[in-house]
Amino acid sequence: MAYNHLGSGSSHPELALAYLNMGGLEYQRSNFPLAESYCQRALEIQLKTVAETDPRVIDTLEALAKISDELGNSRKAREYRARVNATRSMY
Repeated sequence: MAYNHLGSGSSHPELALAYLNMGGLEYQRSNFPLAESYCQRALEIQLKTVAETDPRVIDTLEALAKISDELGNSRKAREYRARVNATRSMY
């Protein structure tokens, strides 16, 4: 995968933030497949290290929804948005 150079076995919230930031950069470059890869890795780490209701998880899910839209995968985008809405309704 594209993110192996950062140590795919590492799990730390700050590493998740780095992946999310790289995903955002690739999104701005219109490199949506790589943006998706980075954001998915961020989400994997976040779900291991913080609560699912953590705002960082919500931000990552929203990013993945936008990326999925750009990739033409509206079903996946709806699923990510549904997770966001379900998480927000917990508050």
